[in-house]
Amino acid sequence: MKGLLIAGCLVVAACFPQAASAESHLSKRQAEANTRDAVSKYYEDTAAGEVVPSCRPQGLARARPGYDYRHWVCDFAIAGDEYEYCDDPENQYFGGRFKISGRDGVGSYTFRVLNGLRCL
Repeated sequence: MKGLLIAGCLVVAACFPQAASAESHLSKRQAEANTRDAVSKYYEDTAAGEVVPSCRPQGLARARPGYDYRHWVCDFAIAGDEYEYCDDPENQYFGGRFKISGRDGVGSYTFRVLNGLRCL
């Protein structure tokens, strides 16, 4: 009887999908911090403090309060005159767009460049 009960529990457990790891989902604040970090790593002469990110969940116009998401699309701006990405020498703002994805493990993420640095 005990073996039958255990087998029944295993069958029931197999029927339900595994819950997503909470560690792989990011809050908006985490996505923005990861964007600052990713931009400063990708563009080596940019300090994280110079990056101003604005993130939204992939496929949505905005995040729902209190929700975390796995994939974020983050636009960012950088102020600085050291970049030569536009023909207007008076324009000192540059920006781009990265996709930030959470990974298993606290603070782990990956990024992909969606739009490289350009004059804003």
